[in-house]
Amino acid sequence: MKIENVRSSSSIFYFVFASILALTSYLVIKLNNLSLWGDELWLLFYVNLDYLDLLKPGFLDDPNYPTSIIFFKSVSDFLNLTNPYHLVWANLLNLSLILFSAYLIRKLFRFQELILFLSLIFCNEYFIRTFFELKSGGLILGLSSIFSAFFLINFFSKGEKGTYPALIIGSVLSLIHAFSGLFVTLCYFLMFFNVKGKKKYWLIFFFFIPLAMVLLFSNREINDWHLSLSFKHIVNTGGFMVPVVSLIILSLFHGFSDNFRILTKNVPLILPVIFSLFIIFLYSYFVLPIFQARYLITFLPLVCLYFLICNKLYFEKNKLILITICFLSALLFYGPRSAVPYTNFEYLIMESHKEACQKEPIFFNNTQSFNKSYYKKVYQAASVIYSPEFQRRLVPYTEVLDTFNFNSKCDVIGISGQGPETVFKGQLIKDINIENVEIISRLADGCNKSGCGVIWYIDQLSLE
Repeated sequence: MKIENVRSSSSIFYFVFASILALTSYLVIKLNNLSLWGDELWLLFYVNLDYLDLLKPGFLDDPNYPTSIIFFKSVSDFLNLTNPYHLVWANLLNLSLILFSAYLIRKLFRFQELILFLSLIFCNEYFIRTFFELKSGGLILGLSSIFSAFFLINFFSKGEKGTYPALIIGSVLSLIHAFSGLFVTLCYFLMFFNVKGKKKYWLIFFFFIPLAMVLLFSNREINDWHLSLSFKHIVNTGGFMVPVVSLIILSLFHGFSDNFRILTKNVPLILPVIFSLFIIFLYSYFVLPIFQARYLITFLPLVCLYFLICNKLYFEKNKLILITICFLSALLFYGPRSAVPYTNFEYLIMESHKEACQKEPIFFNNTQSFNKSYYKKVYQAASVIYSPEFQRRLVPYTEVLDTFNFNSKCDVIGISGQGPETVFKGQLIKDINIENVEIISRLADGCNKSGCGVIWYIDQLSLE
């Protein structure tokens, strides 16, 4: 009877995993039909520029590294891909890295544990919403999965295996984002006490690569900074990875039965994540708010692997619970969220770039604000993609009031979205001191909040 129960449990387990693969594939394909959003358009603005310019420190006028831009530009040039909706599939290369990471650690985990590892990676906001973007998320998650696998191998082999691959992959990972560099640096630091001989000298050498990247690309004054830190932002991070949080809770619950022996025995594995988060929170609180939930994607693979190790003794008891949570999270939470664009730039541009509006200026948010550089680049990229025939001249909204022909047939004066920095109806009405002119705002198609997109119309009826 026990054997039959095990077989039945395994059959259900594999069926749910197959359902996860089908569901996440469908959601990713569906997501690719949505409008590009601001950060993707910002990246596309730079894709057509020279490699040497991209490598110049400070050229991006942004604390992010140019590596993800160079990655997509290289794929675009090599495969002659100009359509951004085709270029995004370059992230399939990063998906292969995740699958390969599971293969690397096949001797440390049972097959079903590896299946659960992949389920935890696939069924969260980071994969369903962030991985297949024209951004750094795919690169970070793919490389972090490989790096975490080698870090694990190095730990359990007591420094005998995995050191050099970890150094190479970790160095590449540190070239993508400062959070990744911080994570890699702390992993190198812990590996230093686990290896012997000349490997220690190589660790010291590679230790300076992430530091050099921070000094070159992120250690400068930032003019277009728009982040903030709040308790809500921190709590919402858990919402990005509900299945992983469930695994952590179950592991801690079972830890009471053995006085947390397994958790404490393997705690060096998770120390890079703990120290990284501690440094990020301290810096965000005392210096500058740099906390961004989407870039914590770097830590996801190692967190999953550590708590899967801590859950080994209770795997059979928890596996169906966890893989079901994975499936339901993707179906009921991350799936519906991925169906709504961050900002529907496609609709904003197509609605505002009618033939009658070709000669009229337009505003996008307040391009005189601290985010002006970002807004201009995003608008330029979006208008070229979604209105290739012509692009309306972008001006600050105060200048639109002076140059717009209110007697023309163009009924769209501006668009806004991509965050709280928007132009509000009350201010517009106050600034437009023209008789019989009324401004009407309307949410973009498929949007339920202003950050998703707002179109500002002139009420044509009031002009009659």
